[in-house]
Amino acid sequence: MLGTPGIVRGRRLAFTLPGPSPAEPAFASLDPDDTSECHGVVYSLRPLDWLRLCASEGVPWAYRVVTVPVDLYNGQPQVQAYSLQANVGRIPGFSLKPSARYLNLLLEGAREAGLRPEWIDKLESIRPAEPWRLRDLPRDYENRPGETFI
Repeated sequence: MLGTPGIVRGRRLAFTLPGPSPAEPAFASLDPDDTSECHGVVYSLRPLDWLRLCASEGVPWAYRVVTVPVDLYNGQPQVQAYSLQANVGRIPGFSLKPSARYLNLLLEGAREAGLRPEWIDKLESIRPAEPWRLRDLPRDYENRPGETFI
């Protein structure tokens, strides 16, 4: 599936959607920010594929669909496209740290799509969350007296 690279102005790549566990602490959102821009790729999806994508990403609970104007790298006229913005965990200007795994997926996709070097540099400058290890969890549950109700 080929897409067309482009820029959305007035939005920023933010990691404002809290993840389900310390292993995946945050996911990306396209948040409003008049001083920023976000590079990405415009794809044409069939309606059923768009619905599957929305369902897999948690629309309408985790994300909401937003319409954004995209300036295409190839100079074609600006297009209106759908994207996703976090519905929960949004504090203006605040961002969590993504996992290294998630950040590497974004970098791999950006490189594969031929996004501009300055955008790749920006993605490479994002510091991921510290690696999470099961042994780092507190183990005070082993010393609690009494019963546990589940």
